[in-house]
Amino acid sequence: MIVVDANVWLTALTDTSDVGQWCRTELTTDPQWLMPSHGPLEVLRVVGKLELAGALSHDAAEAFAHEVSQAPVRIAALDQTMLSHCWRMHHIVSVYDAPYLVLALRHGIPLVTCDQRLVRAGAANGVTTRSPTVRG
Repeated sequence: MIVVDANVWLTALTDTSDVGQWCRTELTTDPQWLMPSHGPLEVLRVVGKLELAGALSHDAAEAFAHEVSQAPVRIAALDQTMLSHCWRMHHIVSVYDAPYLVLALRHGIPLVTCDQRLVRAGAANGVTTRSPTVRG
């Protein structure tokens, strides 16, 4: 099982570069995903923004939105303990990003991310991260 950061999922869906391929490989190698409850909404928000900006066609945006809504991702609710941990991390990552770190810590599983700030915060907090630039 892996914690999937929204940016990895979005990149896997929309990016045809080597980074997008790396993300797709990571997500198919371990299909048991865990995300905080706001994660899928983050992905949908950016898909919508890309469509409105003309970077994605309506049909592509609809297909990606359908894929997000049907994905077998395990959603973790934000409970009081998680919120408390997120607040303690607000000096190193945003409170939107902190739940990804908290889940990885709580479950002892890797966080897959393209966000180098999360990679650094993970390293400082004992979280194993995998990213296109930091593998292992």
